Amino acid sequence: MRTFYLILLFLWLIVGYFLCKKYICNNGGSAETSAAAAISSDEDCSMKLIFRDTTSNLNIVSDSNFQFEKSNDTYLSLDDDLKIILGNVVSHLGENPNTLMQIKGFYLPDEINNTDYENLGIARANAVKAYFLEQGANSDQLRTIGRDGNINCMEGNTLRKGITIAFGTAKR
Repeated sequence: MRTFYLILLFLWLIVGYFLCKKYICNNGGSAETSAAAAISSDEDCSMKLIFRDTTSNLNIVSDSNFQFEKSNDTYLSLDDDLKIILGNVVSHLGENPNTLMQIKGFYLPDEINNTDYENLGIARANAVKAYFLEQGANSDQLRTIGRDGNINCMEGNTLRKGITIAFGTAKR
């Protein structure tokens, strides 16, 4: 009989571990960012804009990106293909209310920041966030950050790679 109880105790520990891991331990109230940010290295000057959400199987790659003139937080006009992709991303966010999207805006150290934000990257990310809000995205699903960009991404007076995107899940 003692062996039976030991087996039950062992099974209870294993089942408890997995239930805790799935329903309790990972639900702390913050965002968990997926590995999508690592896919598009910040050091890479490819204009590709990757929308990859591994939790909901979103995988869209745009050959163009938001571009900004030097020391400016207003993005240049978007091509029609990118607008269609951004519409699909807004739909994706609407269909997945627990999904968070982080918009990382880039800036270069020699740019002049004439905005009210801490750095030009955050101002650019917020300009992109405003675009998503105009298209119907929920502001609770959008996060913005700014980061130093790669000087090699500047072509003439234009920053070719203005943002990157990463997805995560809101923990409850």
